[in-house]
Amino acid sequence: MRIALIMVVLAIVMVVFVLRFRGTRQVMSSAFQPLGNTASEEQGDEAILRGLREHGSDLTKATDIINYLYIPSLADAQNIAEHLTRGGYQVELREPLGRLPNGEVESRYSVLIHVTDVPSIASIKKMRELMDSLAHRFHGEYDGWEAQVQP
Repeated sequence: MRIALIMVVLAIVMVVFVLRFRGTRQVMSSAFQPLGNTASEEQGDEAILRGLREHGSDLTKATDIINYLYIPSLADAQNIAEHLTRGGYQVELREPLGRLPNGEVESRYSVLIHVTDVPSIASIKKMRELMDSLAHRFHGEYDGWEAQVQP
């Protein structure tokens, strides 16, 4: 539980830094709400879409959207990657991070799923439903999404 809290704080700090100081080319979301909290998720997604727009993104153009899943089992992470790759997604499977700066150990596998789509509430909702269902099915966590600014 402490790892999740630390990750939430780090994600918030990173989003604030990105939006305020660096003018980076990506805007991030984090989905630490429990399953079924669609009002909060939708509000967060709307805020990220506003951030993309404010950074000059044309939300009528398709862009690279990256989703983050953390899955405890290598076999399950590979199963997800194979399934999504067959479905046309570009998927990266990464080893666990291991020991974190705070001394905790992250032993879950990272599954990064690239989706090329026009970012909208409808497309993000559909994407979130898929990611949430995979996380739930494989006892993992969906940690949100980020998108490239598309001028």
